[in-house]
Amino acid sequence: MVDKSPKNFSQSIALGDHWMICSVISGAFDAQAQYAICSPIVDENGTIYFKNESCFLMAYGSTIKALEAKTTVDTYEAGKAFSMEDVTVTATLANGETRNVTAMMSAPTTPLTVGQTAVTLTLGKDQTMYQNVSDGSAMGTRKIEPMYIDLTIRVKDSTEPIWGTLRYQYDAASGKLIVTGTFESGQTLIAACYDTNGQMMQVQTLDKVGSLTLNTNSAKIRLFLLDKDHKPVCAAATVKG
Repeated sequence: MVDKSPKNFSQSIALGDHWMICSVISGAFDAQAQYAICSPIVDENGTIYFKNESCFLMAYGSTIKALEAKTTVDTYEAGKAFSMEDVTVTATLANGETRNVTAMMSAPTTPLTVGQTAVTLTLGKDQTMYQNVSDGSAMGTRKIEPMYIDLTIRVKDSTEPIWGTLRYQYDAASGKLIVTGTFESGQTLIAACYDTNGQMMQVQTLDKVGSLTLNTNSAKIRLFLLDKDHKPVCAAATVKG
């Protein structure tokens, strides 16, 4: 397994009346060229591990040939970052074995958009491999090129209409109300919160796109869009209750 003569990259092994030439998979150097303190161990993916008396743990494994990504989520919401929850990514190795590599994947942090049909997942981002140089004389580093897989998704519009291009999105857990679109000149949006008795408990206004944090204990929330003369532009939109 470990060759203490790094320039000799093959070993001859006598098998009865003939010889077999085996490639050396590790040319030990410096502190790595020590006695092994345990027998080689092979995991379920075919990776071979061995350790020497200088506490170097070395591994020799099969490369990844293909990735496959699946999700059990039917539809994702626009405006939110993609979540790896309910996603499974499987790698097929050169030796034919498969391995779940979901925990090693990273996803974009940008918000999803309406009509988006795929998200690109990345394996091996910003990783470095430490290994012997080709003649076994020293340790070197090599940047691991990332692998990518496109996961097919469906993204829905999670906003509700107010009037014209104005739309809102409400998160009940945080009380955050997000308004998008375009206000016409002089228009004001009033967000009114009511308790279970119908008493108004909070009022907030917007005259441009942005967000408000509303009382999460509200039994009812309604939005009123007024023009420059403080007259209703349209029927009130019911956010809650």
